[in-house]
Amino acid sequence: MSLKWYFAISEPSLDREHHDFRNLIRVAVESARQNTQLRPNMLYDGEPNDFTREMAGKGVNVIPHRVSFYPELQQHSRTLSWAELYLSTATGAFLRTEIPLIETEDDFVLYTDCDVMFMKDIPAFPCPEAFAVVVEGAPDALDINTGVMLINVRRSRDNFSEFRKFIRTNLHQFTIYDQSAYSLFYAQQNGTLKPELNWRPYWGFNENAVVVHWHGPKPIAVRDLLDDASADLSDENHWRPFFLREPDSYRRYFAIWAAFFTDSLRSDSAGRFDGGHENRS
Repeated sequence: MSLKWYFAISEPSLDREHHDFRNLIRVAVESARQNTQLRPNMLYDGEPNDFTREMAGKGVNVIPHRVSFYPELQQHSRTLSWAELYLSTATGAFLRTEIPLIETEDDFVLYTDCDVMFMKDIPAFPCPEAFAVVVEGAPDALDINTGVMLINVRRSRDNFSEFRKFIRTNLHQFTIYDQSAYSLFYAQQNGTLKPELNWRPYWGFNENAVVVHWHGPKPIAVRDLLDDASADLSDENHWRPFFLREPDSYRRYFAIWAAFFTDSLRSDSAGRFDGGHENRS
C-alpha cells in the first residue's frame, strides 16, 4: 500500500514574509500528485478558509489540530522578544510530534515540511526505530533534519507520553523547535535515510534526488537572488550564503519548481488525489 504523507502548517504561517507557504504547499502537493502514490494529509492549526478548501478540493485530507501542549508554547513565547513569530511557527512545527496520536491505521507514514517537491516516488519500507531522518548540514554530518521523516507510528506512540513531557519541560532548550526536541530526546537513537530523500539545493544538483527540500532560501527568495545575488532579503539575508554555494543548482531546481507551480494552477478535479476530503471534526 502507498504511504500516507503528512505535512503541517499553522494559519498565521501561511503568509509569513519571504516564505510564500501557500505556493510552497501547492507545489509540494502537485509534485506528489504527478510523481508519487503518496496519500496527502495536511495537519492544520487554524480556521477553515479558502486555502484549506482549495487543498481539500485537490484531494488533500485537511486535519484541523492544535498540539496538546499549546499552553506551554504560549507561556514560553511570552519570554521571547519575538513572541508572535515564535508561537505561529512553533504551533505548526510541533504538529508533527502528535502524528502518532492522529494516525490510527498505518504502521509507517511519511512526514515532510511544506517546502519540498517530490521528484520520484517513495516506496514504503520498514523502520524499526521511532523515526528515520536525513542529516542536517552536509550529507556526511551527524545532526538530524526533521524536514523529512519516516515515522514508525507504533514505536513513536509508545514513546509519546514521555516525549511530550520532555517537550513541555524543556522548551527553553530548543533552538530549532521540534528538531531540537527530537535530537535531544532520542539522542541519535533514530534510523537514517539516504540524503536523496531530503536533498538540499545548496548540495548541488542531483539527478537522483527523490525529495528536494528548500531548506534555507525559499523559491520566492531564490527568484530574487537569481535576478540579483545582492538582493535585500530583509530578515532572511542569512540565506544568501546558501544560494552562493550552488547558484546553478538553485537555478535548475527553481525552474522545476516553477513548472510544478504552473501545473498546480491548471489542475482541477481531474487532477485530484483519490479519496481526499476536508476533515472538519
